[in-house]
Amino acid sequence: MAQRQSRLSRRRVLKASSIGVASALAGCTGGGNGTSNGNTGLTITVPASGYWVVMMKHLESENVLSNNLEEAGYEIEDLQYTWDGAPLFAAGQADISHLAGLEMARLGSEQEMETVVSGQLTTNFLGIWTRPGTPYDPDEAGSKQAAVDNIIGDNTEFLIDGWGSGTIPPARIAMDEYGYAFEENGDFNVVTAELTAIPTLIADGTADVGLLSPMHGAGQLVLDEDIKPILQYPSWSNEQIGYVPSLTNVTVSRSFFDENAEAVQAMVDTWDEGLQWLHETGSDALETEDDLTDLGCRTMEGGEYAMEWGLGNQDVPYALSTSAVHESGYMTDEYIDGQVSFLESVAERGMVPSDWAEYVSFEKVDQ
Repeated sequence: MAQRQSRLSRRRVLKASSIGVASALAGCTGGGNGTSNGNTGLTITVPASGYWVVMMKHLESENVLSNNLEEAGYEIEDLQYTWDGAPLFAAGQADISHLAGLEMARLGSEQEMETVVSGQLTTNFLGIWTRPGTPYDPDEAGSKQAAVDNIIGDNTEFLIDGWGSGTIPPARIAMDEYGYAFEENGDFNVVTAELTAIPTLIADGTADVGLLSPMHGAGQLVLDEDIKPILQYPSWSNEQIGYVPSLTNVTVSRSFFDENAEAVQAMVDTWDEGLQWLHETGSDALETEDDLTDLGCRTMEGGEYAMEWGLGNQDVPYALSTSAVHESGYMTDEYIDGQVSFLESVAERGMVPSDWAEYVSFEKVDQ
């Protein structure tokens, strides 16, 4: 497996590109233990499985994150792999989390919490899938529009993992483009199920349509030609609206960002190094069953496919037009503009509070 040495120089100065209004709220907190007053132990949360876990475990084994933080004057007190990152962050029990701008927009008004997104990791990489040969297969229906029309016309069950999930807003934007309302009591016959169970339920004919991705237990089913996409968010969003909503970003509270700039810089520097390694290494990063479990896949062949698919390999089935895993951890102006456009769009649809921009900002660190 390819290994890369940690860069020795760490940049100290933050170049701020603030999008959104920073209104300082008394008593607003969002971090755990790290402060600028001598207590430098940080609590960091990372989603429990996925590309980011494979990457982070490598960074742990090479001591990249700990070395970068130590050079900046910090240390890791607790690194948690958990799906409860958002509630832990909202409760002030995590200093650095890896969340979507969408989650931060929802937290803003509800918790009166100002947050800062400083680094990028993955796009929202799910999509709408079916079995080959159904009336909802675009190749059978004649087009994506016809496939969606058939889903409505047949009132077929549409599996999702929950209305509060980050998978829903992109689906809502996409279905709006096809003329239908994807919402509770909307045009679709929606049924909730476990995200990792949805691929199998579609493959075995229990259901015909659902939201999923190759990383969520579907890799082997794709290779076995048991399921295929109707549309995939990274490709569809990139081609139709010019940006792709985020799924995972480096996220901190405003107070933490202002008081602990070097810790944020070290975290984004580390993500950037990890992303470079991930793209250089590809599916060779999966060496053991533990690596496969970390990714969230069931077979090594399926895991290798999910890895190459997410990294934008154009030689795999249903290749994405743009990589779901960013090649750099540093945000560009174009990235920020796209994320702001996405949040404005979902705010117009009532999916986040209209005042989200008072609480969420995107600020670049030095590259």
